Amino acid sequence: MRSILLAFTIIVLGSAHAASQVGGIAGTVKDSSGAVLRGARVQVEQGPSAVSDTQGQFLIPNVPAGTHKVTVSYVGFSAFDTSVA
Repeated sequence: MRSILLAFTIIVLGSAHAASQVGGIAGTVKDSSGAVLRGARVQVEQGPSAVSDTQGQFLIPNVPAGTHKVTVSYVGFSAFDTSVA
């Protein structure tokens, strides 16, 4: 199976109370050759998910602050798991 690469950016949006910070996870899903993957599913474990657009980009808003396991899946590719903080 082919490999998935994930370039991501963590977006943290502060609020009036530091303990209630939420943010988002944004990025681009690419294969090992650098080609973008349109329609890849990006899932935060026990949380929200998104599907990458025609440029391979995705945004998962409203993710609580902390460390999260993220899994990317795409037909014909091995799933890719990573942790983001």
